[in-house]
Amino acid sequence: MFKRILITTIILLVASATGSSQNFKWSTLAKSKHNLPKSGQSKNQRGRIESDMPTAVTNIYWDGTAFKDTSTYTEYSYFLDGRIKTSLEKDIVNDVTTILNFSYSTKGTDSIITVLSTLKEGSVQTNVMYDTSIYNGKRILIYNVSYQKDSNQIIVQVFGSKTNILYHNNGKIKELITLGYNNGEYEPETKFETFLKSNGEYDYANIYQPNDTTGTLEVFGKFTEFNFQDDDFDRPLMFTLSVKFGNTFVKAFRSTNTYTPDGLPLTSLNENANFLTGNFENSDRITFAYDVFGNETSSTSETWENAKWNVISKTTTFYQYDVKTRVTSATVSQYDVSTMITTNESKTFYTYGPLSIFSASKSTSSVSVYPNPATEFINVSSSIKGNTQLEIFNINGQLMLSENKNLSPGQQNSINIGTYSSGIYTIKITNGNSVGYAKFVK
Repeated sequence: MFKRILITTIILLVASATGSSQNFKWSTLAKSKHNLPKSGQSKNQRGRIESDMPTAVTNIYWDGTAFKDTSTYTEYSYFLDGRIKTSLEKDIVNDVTTILNFSYSTKGTDSIITVLSTLKEGSVQTNVMYDTSIYNGKRILIYNVSYQKDSNQIIVQVFGSKTNILYHNNGKIKELITLGYNNGEYEPETKFETFLKSNGEYDYANIYQPNDTTGTLEVFGKFTEFNFQDDDFDRPLMFTLSVKFGNTFVKAFRSTNTYTPDGLPLTSLNENANFLTGNFENSDRITFAYDVFGNETSSTSETWENAKWNVISKTTTFYQYDVKTRVTSATVSQYDVSTMITTNESKTFYTYGPLSIFSASKSTSSVSVYPNPATEFINVSSSIKGNTQLEIFNINGQLMLSENKNLSPGQQNSINIGTYSSGIYTIKITNGNSVGYAKFVK
């Protein structure tokens, strides 16, 4: 993950130096879609146990006067060390369902193979996302490739990239070469090449980009004052970007960053060079704050104008915790610069522990349902036989259907769900001590 952050950094810094993009804030790229809150029991996700992690996350939106209906609902399952195993997200507003399955290399958390399926407006679109690392003692290649398939499972689009990594003898990164997939082949996009001081520490790094005519990689600029907290470029302390003009390198941009003892970003200051004086001048900065558990409570972005810092945006988050110091809700607010008023934006609720109607781990028998996702009808079968009770629950635990059926193993039972609202549902089939669960999406 952090290698792609670095490559994206280089691309954005190049764009920034040429005036085609706003200045880049390194730390903002480290956000993850599944950036789940930290509990008081453990500050590192890798060290958390499954019970520390939310099994369901519900997000509701603010319509200007009050919090309204659910906008997204997500269920999670985990490996024993707390890393995500599966997620099933229902975007209620846009009628899109996303299912993710994760697997990890024993080498690190950033080696993931993900299968993603999406349902939108009754049609199924499948994307297979291949996101993993190859190791030879250290990472030597990172793939980030996606395949989009149609309803017949024919590949209709391929996109993504791969990054080759080479190392110096002392283990520090020597080169990062990123290749982008284009018209059936990988083409060079960027190259990041480091040089060491006599003491083995980083000295400077050259940045390469493709020549517009030949496509070959050529030096565009370099990083000097090159200082990171670790060898893997995970947390930059300071770096200066110099851009090549003819045979001369001219300083263009500098970034200075600070972190908490746990490695969370505290401040990121960006400065642009004055080409006339050669001095660096304030450009923009972002400041973060956290609660005692390491959950971000605010982020403030400012620009330097008229010899002072001016707030352009501020996001605040208020957390509520249970008796085990796990987050039960998070309310996000935004500061409006024009009105100088802070207003609510969204609220997220977190549920922990096994959900009695959603937990497949409680099953003693198998239940299958197809099609899934479905629109009008589902066909249900089970290994349970005899006089059984079939129940369907919505995501809030409301009983939608309860029927007694005399089932045979493998027998198909058609159920009309045409009147159900879009959402995630759970089927429960019981007969005595035999019980089976299955989820489906409408």
